[in-house]
Amino acid sequence: ATSAGIGAPASVAFDAAGNLYGVGSIGGPQLYSINVATGQATVIGSTDLTSTTGGGLAISAAGTFYGTPTASRYGTYDSVTGAFTNITNPIKPGGGGAYAALGFSPSGVLYGLNSAPGTPPPTFLATIDPTTGAVTNVGQSINSLDAIAFRIPEPGSLAMVLVAALAVAPKRISKPR
Repeated sequence: ATSAGIGAPASVAFDAAGNLYGVGSIGGPQLYSINVATGQATVIGSTDLTSTTGGGLAISAAGTFYGTPTASRYGTYDSVTGAFTNITNPIKPGGGGAYAALGFSPSGVLYGLNSAPGTPPPTFLATIDPTTGAVTNVGQSINSLDAIAFRIPEPGSLAMVLVAALAVAPKRISKPR
C-alpha cells in the first residue's frame, strides 16, 4: 500500500470499527483507507475497473464492502486487494441513471439512492439485497439528493437506555415459600 491523496473520492464509508475507506475516481479507480486524523489516503489496491462514475460505497457490519462504481455495476470490493467483483446490473427505480450513494441502516438494511435522468435529477430511495443486488423501490425523494447517512447510537447511549429501561421496569416481587 502506498500513501496518496485521493484526487476525487467517488464515495467514502466507515466500517464498524470506525475506519474510513474511499474509492477514488481520478488516476484509475482504487480502494483507499483514509486516516481520519490527517486525511491521508493509503492505496489498498486497484479495483481492476477502467473507470468509475462515482456511485456508492457501503460496508456491512460483517466487513463486506459493497459498491456501485458505474451505472451498470453493483458488487463487492475486496478489502485486502481492492479488486471489484460484479454481482449484477441493478434495476433503477427512476428508469435509468445510476446509484449516487449506498448506506447500511443500523438494522443492516442496505439502502441506495438512484439518481435518475433529468434536470434536476429526480432521486429514488431503494433497498438492495446485498447478496443478489435485487432492488425494491421505497419511493421518490427530493431532487438532486446524492448522499445517505445513518446515525449509529454510541454504545454509551445504548447502555443509558438499558439502565433507564431497567429503572422504570416493574419490579417482580417474590413471595416467601
